[in-house]
Amino acid sequence: GGGDGVERFAWQSELGGLLGDEAARENASVYELHVGSFTPAGTFKAAAARAKHVADCGFGVVQVMPVAEFGGSWGYGPRQMCAPAVGYGTPEEFCAMVDAFRSKGVAVVLDIVLNHAAPKGNTLWDFEGPTGGG
Repeated sequence: GGGDGVERFAWQSELGGLLGDEAARENASVYELHVGSFTPAGTFKAAAARAKHVADCGFGVVQVMPVAEFGGSWGYGPRQMCAPAVGYGTPEEFCAMVDAFRSKGVAVVLDIVLNHAAPKGNTLWDFEGPTGGG
């Protein structure tokens, strides 16, 4: 593993398919959640604490707007495609947020923006493939 502890996260919810359990599939109303503005704290931990509220409002799915480290606004212009934005919290706190929603019967899907990569500060632009030189 990468040594970050995520592969050892102690999931409390059942992790099923894309829409998890039957309740989520039957109620596929989607709440689009921006971690940075969903709560005053703007963190994964604060969003996790509001999972019951989202479920009580009748949503069966949370579509989390981009969480990758980014250079633009609202998560667009990602710089590190596989790293959660430091300001939102740790990878473990991201897992805990997903787990919190899943434990309330709310499926979680991620909005990713591969076609919006930041032009500066994006290490992806430096990747030359396994043999180098493009």
